[in-house]
Amino acid sequence: MAGKMIGLGLSGLIQVTAWSATAYFVAGMFMPVSLAELTLMHWICYPLYFILGYLFIASIYGTVGASIKDIHSGGAVGFAGIIPYIPMMFSAVIVQKPDLLWVRLAGFFPPFTPGVMLLRIGATPLVSEGAQFVPAWEIAVSLLSLALGTFLMMRFATKVFEVGMLMTGKSASLRELWRWGRGRTR
Repeated sequence: MAGKMIGLGLSGLIQVTAWSATAYFVAGMFMPVSLAELTLMHWICYPLYFILGYLFIASIYGTVGASIKDIHSGGAVGFAGIIPYIPMMFSAVIVQKPDLLWVRLAGFFPPFTPGVMLLRIGATPLVSEGAQFVPAWEIAVSLLSLALGTFLMMRFATKVFEVGMLMTGKSASLRELWRWGRGRTR
């Protein structure tokens, strides 16, 4: 399962890189574009959040895909695929007030970590100049919680995939899905 997610992720990353490079050079023809404002912290954090976030979301989709019989019978299980995108509905608040308590807490909850922390880091300076900033400890703890959450979600998805591929003809309920992910099939 992990090999499939990593392989598809790498092919997607190559495509994103190609499009980004093209957009950078085309935009440079029409307006000044500079990457000089990005610090070393940006260059390190953005790829880590992207890769771990991708693997987390791919694990959720793998779990959902393995637990339904066809695309039309997702039900409540299919709703799980929307969860990581919830921070985007609140992106204006996150960018305008990145230091709110609920925004800071959401940055430590793995389904929301990539979206929230990327927005917070992008919206605030990384060094304190009298302005709000994202403390390095919050970045470290959020990356750690995302890495742990990704590892656990990938294990869960693998177990569901093993059982779900053998079950034919019906979609799993949330209770069955939980039981499969914990390794109990009966």
